[in-house]
Amino acid sequence: MQSEKSGKEILKVRYGKQKITIVFIDGELKISPNTYTDFRLFPGKILSMQEIAELTDHNSMDKLLRGALASVSKGHPTEKMMREKLQTKGATAKQIEKIIHVLSEGGLLDDAQFVKDYLDYAKNRGYGKHRILEGLNEKGVPGYLINQISFSEESESKRALDILPALEEKFSRYNYAQRKKRIYEALMRLGYTSEVTLHTLNRL
Repeated sequence: MQSEKSGKEILKVRYGKQKITIVFIDGELKISPNTYTDFRLFPGKILSMQEIAELTDHNSMDKLLRGALASVSKGHPTEKMMREKLQTKGATAKQIEKIIHVLSEGGLLDDAQFVKDYLDYAKNRGYGKHRILEGLNEKGVPGYLINQISFSEESESKRALDILPALEEKFSRYNYAQRKKRIYEALMRLGYTSEVTLHTLNRL
């Protein structure tokens, strides 16, 4: 029998679709197929305690990276959002930095691109300046990127006028004064400035 100091002998390897189980005399270790293929593991091989630690760390990284890739595939997160998600998964600071580097190098984590995508999304939703800036801040976009965004009163007014017919229809059951008040409140909630909102109401 191998001592703890000299290492542990692999007694058996059990293959599953999602996990590979490495069986030792005193327990077992479940790892991902990716981790298994990255290490030469087979029954009879003796793993030192350092090798077991490396195997465990590699498996943890693989799990975290796969989770990060799944998150990216579902939506384009900011770097801050990804860091927070990895922290909740129990990733160490070193693991987080490595995963952020891998995603950034692969073009899968790009705050500047996130801003472009979010602006398209928000403007299509009819959001105004304040609502857009609030959303970007909530998503963790760096301040220097937010400061680069410009909003012209002309484009803001056009977007507000584009959604005015829908708001008129929504509040059509109210009299003119009430309808005007509710449209004003709706435009303010959507994030338009008071100047743009008042200019839009003048078109009623």
